Amino acid sequence: MKTIRKFDALGERYQFDARLCRAGAGWAQVDTTQGASYFGTWTNPSTRQILEFCEGDITLRTAEADDEYVTAVRELHAWNLERRYWKGIDPGFDEALRGEFHRLGLADLLH
Repeated sequence: MKTIRKFDALGERYQFDARLCRAGAGWAQVDTTQGASYFGTWTNPSTRQILEFCEGDITLRTAEADDEYVTAVRELHAWNLERRYWKGIDPGFDEALRGEFHRLGLADLLH
């Protein structure tokens, strides 16, 4: 999995919610009990990407194939579930986005 890391000292998660990782662009929010203005996670099943923002640190992981992406999402789920952080993946009201998760066998993680 290709990983790109950046830092944005003035960043906050809402730049991702509002512009960069919105459902209309193929992104779904990964909801956890840890969500806050300084932390958030999003995933895009079409581009097979997972983006995490934590206190200015930005990590973008891109899978080369669907199976690699599915494994990464399942690992993200397991890690958060183990710590009792997991809530679910929220594709919003975007039926095409919801369909991508179904296509990949990840529908059980949606809420």
